Amino acid sequence: MSAGPNPYTPGAAIPSNPAVEQEIQKKATTALIAALLGFFCCPLIHIYAIMTANDVLAQIQQTGVGQQHQTLATIAKIVAIVHGCIVIAVLLLYIVIIALGIGAAAVGN
Repeated sequence: MSAGPNPYTPGAAIPSNPAVEQEIQKKATTALIAALLGFFCCPLIHIYAIMTANDVLAQIQQTGVGQQHQTLATIAKIVAIVHGCIVIAVLLLYIVIIALGIGAAAVGN
C-alpha cells in the first residue's frame, strides 16, 4: 500500500493542468465576448455563446480545473439567455402589433 493520497477520495486535490486551464479560460472569454456581441449586434450569436458557456461549465465540472473561470462562463450564459428572451418577446410583440393592424384595417373597410 502506498502512503500517498488517494486521488479518488472526495476532497482530494486535483492536479492542475495548465493546458486545460488555458483552454477553459479562452472558451469562457469567448463565450462572454459572444454574449456581449450578440447583445449589441446579432442576437443569433447568443446560441453560440450559450453552447460555449455550457461546454466550459461541463469541462470545469468534469476536470475540476479552472474553477476561477466558472463565474465568467455563468455570466456569459445568463447575459445570452436574458437578451435572447428579450429579443423573442420583442419579436412576439411586433407580430401581435402587425396582426392587430391587419385586423383593424380589415374591419375598417
